[in-house]
Amino acid sequence: MIDETTPPLPVSADQPPKSDSTTDTMSPSPSVIASMANEASAQAISVNTTASKKAAQNFAATSVPARTGSVSVELALAASRGHVYAVECDPEACALIQQNREKFSAYNLTLIEGKAPEALDMLPAPDAVFIGGTKGNMDAVIDAVLHKNPVARLCVAAIALETLSAAVAALTAHGLAAEVTQIAVSRTKTAGSLHLLMANNPVFLIMGART
Repeated sequence: MIDETTPPLPVSADQPPKSDSTTDTMSPSPSVIASMANEASAQAISVNTTASKKAAQNFAATSVPARTGSVSVELALAASRGHVYAVECDPEACALIQQNREKFSAYNLTLIEGKAPEALDMLPAPDAVFIGGTKGNMDAVIDAVLHKNPVARLCVAAIALETLSAAVAALTAHGLAAEVTQIAVSRTKTAGSLHLLMANNPVFLIMGART
């Protein structure tokens, strides 16, 4: 279950922050509703990860790549006494992460500018890692994570079926049990006097953990 106190969506390049004169509650514009599955995945990841921890507020997590920081912010707010490291190599994305960190007061979130798996070498052993993309280096990233902590929990986000298959195979090859969750978001579209639900691309979350 997602806590009703979950904060509003982090800002993105398509959704600039509102000025101080406006309300803090941010309603997504039509141009960003199509990406709501990513925000749903952020909430699902933070809930799924923290629910599995006996001391949910104390874990260390890493997000690779962090993109705009939506998952990183969710994890940082969930781990109020822990720490989250957001690994990202794109300069524009790094700027958005810093903006979201300040907007949501996620001061236990640290941005690491670089690429995985190399950027992971300087980080402490994580309890949980979210992998949003590896640029073809999935095995190397998983190797680096498990070298730091053999019992770390991993979550890989995928849109393409090929990525889904590769993630399940990679996690299984490393001795982890893989569990797949599909998240689908639809929005209405008018057709005359009717309202039709139009589905967006589903997002797959592949959780990997020692059994």
